[in-house]
Amino acid sequence: MLKELSIFRVIIGYLIGKIFPRIAVKKIVPMLSSENEDTRTAAYITLVKLGSKSSQELLGEARKGHESVACIQILGDQGNPEIIPELEKFQTSSDEKIATAARESIQALKDE
Repeated sequence: MLKELSIFRVIIGYLIGKIFPRIAVKKIVPMLSSENEDTRTAAYITLVKLGSKSSQELLGEARKGHESVACIQILGDQGNPEIIPELEKFQTSSDEKIATAARESIQALKDE
């Protein structure tokens, strides 16, 4: 029941995100660290599906250290090459996971 409730919250977040992407990102990003794998997956897919209108909010969350690696990966998966200059700033992070995620996302965006 709890798992279904979490996924339902992600779906509601997606619907909100179509109109208010900023609010949706703030509600969904914390779900990326859920103990439930289905919830994490649903949150990730939802943020990818919100597309470029959520990019600036995801960048803000990554800069704050809120699930930075996942947010950077999502930005790469959204397929918006205009975000590359912002992602390049993460390549010099002292956190190797963040720097690697940024390099991989940039490469994925360049390959599209």
